Amino acid sequence: LQEFRALNNSSVCILSDDNKGFAYVQGKRNDRVLLVASLEFGLDYTNQEIPTFKNGCYITSGQKSFLDIAVASSAILYLLKDSGHSLLVINDKDTWDLFVPDVITTIRETHKDLFEEFNSHQYVLEFNYRNYRSLDFVLPVTHDFRIFTEDNTSFFEEHDDMCSPILRSNTHALCERICGANISAGYHRNRKKGAFLNLAEWKHTLNVFRNFLKEPQPRFPLSYYVSHSNDSGLPNFRDQ
Repeated sequence: LQEFRALNNSSVCILSDDNKGFAYVQGKRNDRVLLVASLEFGLDYTNQEIPTFKNGCYITSGQKSFLDIAVASSAILYLLKDSGHSLLVINDKDTWDLFVPDVITTIRETHKDLFEEFNSHQYVLEFNYRNYRSLDFVLPVTHDFRIFTEDNTSFFEEHDDMCSPILRSNTHALCERICGANISAGYHRNRKKGAFLNLAEWKHTLNVFRNFLKEPQPRFPLSYYVSHSNDSGLPNFRDQ
């Protein structure tokens, strides 16, 4: 969070004494996308296990030893800091406490102008989903956004009927008027004992979206804000 705060064009950084909060870096592009990473694993610097690297993966054995793995998502954003898109890094230590307002709720209630700015972006991408080439769409996204994202990245929606709404990502809370998706970053066994990060999959996500985000980005309002469908056709960047 402090690294993002130090960037020259950082516009907002609000942290409490325990580092709960967020850092937001406003993008310079007119067609900017909001890129999001979350440190949501209850960071306890006194009780962290150093991951071991084996067979191309960073591996943990403990239940709450996620710090270095979680940081991999924000590392993707940091490596995209010169892309012209906006960056939002969130540390919400109370993700699991249903009775404590989360960071996004706090932003919506006390920084309404900032929340409006978030929803003025073309759309939202968060990088902390699991597995390889998987993504999770914020519902109800438009058909156009599904086609645009999947066709241009070769990442595809992973259906999980067992996923509790409580475990939904920050993307779902951020997307009030625009479409969004949570993108896999090489994580496996998220929030479980023995979580690990596949380094090659992490690099693949970084490289695919680094190239994808260089291209012009259309705006995708959520479906209930679309008065009529857009059948004009969308560009395909994947093979360029």
